[in-house]
This record gives sequence, structure tokens and C-alpha cells, in this order.
Amino acid sequence: MKHSHLFYVNATGPRPDFRLVLTFVWGDGVDFDTDGNSSNPASHDWTELYAQNRSKLSEEFDISPVGQDSLLLEVESRQEWLAAVVAYMLAVVTKGEVSGKPDGPFGSPEDLLFFVGDFHRAAAWDRFKASPFQLATEEDPYPNLRVQESPPSHESLGKVMAGCPCSESNSMVR
Repeated sequence: MKHSHLFYVNATGPRPDFRLVLTFVWGDGVDFDTDGNSSNPASHDWTELYAQNRSKLSEEFDISPVGQDSLLLEVESRQEWLAAVVAYMLAVVTKGEVSGKPDGPFGSPEDLLFFVGDFHRAAAWDRFKASPFQLATEEDPYPNLRVQESPPSHESLGKVMAGCPCSESNSMVR
């Protein structure tokens, strides 16, 4: 991408289902184009993801591994806020750290909040937590196709959300 902004995430834990990244950024109902190396939609082992919002073509980002290290991810976008939001979300969910350079120094995901602009993190975390993709497994990657009368229960999300700072307190959201 020409004139792009880069952030680096040292992802120490598994990545989320890639669809949750899209949910966090744009919501479940947005039409987007994606490409990546997820072997299964619910996989947590992916290291590459390209996404573009089809209704706002300028909103696109690319995630790729740095070198052979699949735990160090480069997040790139022409829009600084979008690169920062994606890197922030990945770092929080993976319990990782962020940097503006691939060799560090690495710091807290909150270091990126200066760059996110008017992005509403509280609404993004709400979308993330309520997404049917929280319940996706490699054996059942499409829980969104099952009709649900109500959002996922706190109990059903307990295992998925265990340890995610977004579920602990409002200190992570504005």
C-alpha cells in the first residue's frame, strides 16, 4: 500500500477468529472483501489477513507476519486510525504488545489509542463480545447460520472470553 501506516504486534497468544477482527472494526453486517491464510474460518493460527470495506473502499488493511516469526505481525493501512485499531485489537486479544518498528521497543496496546481518533472502542468491544463468531470452532465454523433467539449467553462465552481484558472492566473502553 502506498503511503501506508505500519504498526507491529508481538502476538503472544493465539489470534482470534479472523472474522472477529472484522466485527471489531466494522461490525458483522458490513460487506467486505477478505483474503488470508486461515485454513478454516474459525482457525486461530492464521498469520495473513487482507480486508477491505466494500462500501468505503479507502478502508482497507493488511496483516502479515514479519519474517519467519509468525508471532510478530505487521498491520498496514493507508488510514492511520484503521491500522491502529486493528493492531490494538490484536494486541489486546492475544495479550501482546505493540510498536511502531518491527524491532521495538514494544509497549502496551493502549499506546495506540492516541491514533484511533473517533473510533468507538466501547461499541467495538460490544460487537466483538456479541458476535456469533465467538462460538465458532473448527468443527462448527458457521454458528451465525444457526438461528438464535437471543445473543450468546455469558456461560457460553466464558471459555471463549476467559482472560480477554475486554470482558474485565470498562477500563479498556472509552
